Amino acid sequence: MDEEYRRSALEYMSVDFRTNLVVMRWLTFLLEKVKREALPDLFGYYERIGWMSERVKNMLVQVSEGAKPSERPPQEEIVIDEDVEDHSLLLSKEPIKGSKKTPAEETGWQLTPEDHIKSWAFLMEIKGEPVDKNLWCDLETRIDSFEFSVEEYYRI
Repeated sequence: MDEEYRRSALEYMSVDFRTNLVVMRWLTFLLEKVKREALPDLFGYYERIGWMSERVKNMLVQVSEGAKPSERPPQEEIVIDEDVEDHSLLLSKEPIKGSKKTPAEETGWQLTPEDHIKSWAFLMEIKGEPVDKNLWCDLETRIDSFEFSVEEYYRI
């Protein structure tokens, strides 16, 4: 089939209260995973794989330009008393060992497969189609059994 005639899963997006709430919640989810500047690339990817039309992508890019990630709470400033003579007792503001960067700081626009599945669910919600969690669970069970049977077959 010619790409010109390919239909996307989400061809258009209505502009109503319900849709706006779902879009804002989805953007909140995405901004926890990727940088705001990377959202156009992510939406472009979803357009390329047929999850959304160019019109929807453009609308989402416009909406995301007005969104910003929630700010982290400010860290307390360490007050240094100039009268302290033993500076080895002062605390330094170094990263805590074992603390990790947020996924948005580590990657570009790439998400985990689970995050893409959640994005698909958000897209179906925006489209107005019911998202059947039982179907997802059933599919996950079938995939797990397939992977198990392949492992048994090949003795992996």
